[in-house]
Amino acid sequence: MTMQLLRQLLGRTPSSPSGRVRNYLANRRLGAQWMVIHENVINPGGAVPWHSHAIEEVIVVLDGFGECRTSAGSEAYRAGDVIIVSAHEPHAVHNTSDTALRQLCIFGGEPNTLFLEGENSDMVVEVFNTPKGT
Repeated sequence: MTMQLLRQLLGRTPSSPSGRVRNYLANRRLGAQWMVIHENVINPGGAVPWHSHAIEEVIVVLDGFGECRTSAGSEAYRAGDVIIVSAHEPHAVHNTSDTALRQLCIFGGEPNTLFLEGENSDMVVEVFNTPKGT
């Protein structure tokens, strides 16, 4: 395969007020061999709990604003920012705005995410276009 065009993948929104969407845009199931990219949409007040990845993560913030926590502390960020998180660095993300926080999470391979705490009991996570093997 030399090229694959996947149309209209962006823009899914959580179906519940406390929800979050992880919408895969590139992974092996969708035809990408070396990249994993997902759109992360977090409703106001929502969060991604403490976790780490086996490889570096690049987060491109498209809409909204929030706070990223790492072992070094907390940093506010907003649309237009890019966050680079080192491999194995524990981090968490919280939507501190009154609108949906929309960001692209980009990995140069399978991230092998390790969740260090559970999801909040009222936080519904919807996953679309799941990678093979999940």
